[in-house]
Amino acid sequence: MARETMSDLFSTFCIRMVIPLLAVSLLYLLIKSENPLLLVGLPLLAVVFFIKKQIIKAKAPQH
Repeated sequence: MARETMSDLFSTFCIRMVIPLLAVSLLYLLIKSENPLLLVGLPLLAVVFFIKKQIIKAKAPQH
């Protein structure tokens, strides 16, 4: 019981605090680098992966 509670607490902490902080840090470093290739390439890559995920989800059989 205590192990599950600690696991849930750790998961919630990671989801609510660590992941957003890492995302903001990476975004800050991306903007700070002033590299036009990164500023254009990474958002486009994210869009491509998002669209790919949506296509795969649409093709998956619904149970």
